[in-house]
Amino acid sequence: WFVNNYNIKSVYDPCGGWGHHILGMLNCDKLIYNDLSESTYNGVVEMKNYFHIDNLECHCEDGKIFIPDDVDAWFMCPPYYNLEHYECGDFDSMDEYKGFLNDIFSLWNKSTAKIFGVIIREDLVDLINYVYSDRYDLNITNVSYISGGKRFKEYFYIFKNKG
Repeated sequence: WFVNNYNIKSVYDPCGGWGHHILGMLNCDKLIYNDLSESTYNGVVEMKNYFHIDNLECHCEDGKIFIPDDVDAWFMCPPYYNLEHYECGDFDSMDEYKGFLNDIFSLWNKSTAKIFGVIIREDLVDLINYVYSDRYDLNITNVSYISGGKRFKEYFYIFKNKG
């Protein structure tokens, strides 16, 4: 939907994870995947080779400092603070997590990409120092995340940049 609705031909994912987002973007001319975890990156490279995904470029870089070549859009579903434990380590504080999100957004702001689609829990989006233009509910089945005894929904947020 994201790719079709915004006529995206090339996209960068700074927090690529296990690569399931790639499946929804296979009709793009160029996909740039990135993940800091070497084992996760290696798994996606294996998937790329096995399925001959020729429009996929893979990187194992720090998403807070790596900026790709020009693309139409950025897309990510970042880690949800310390809800899961990651190979590269947990965040030491909520301030560190907020810095992580905003470092990525600062890179996006310097890029030529006009759109940034972000899937994130509703309680974490306010940590981003940019204002989203649209929000779409992904909770068709009313699945939510429990954190601190509260239930939080996941939404798809659209951020627009540079006109």
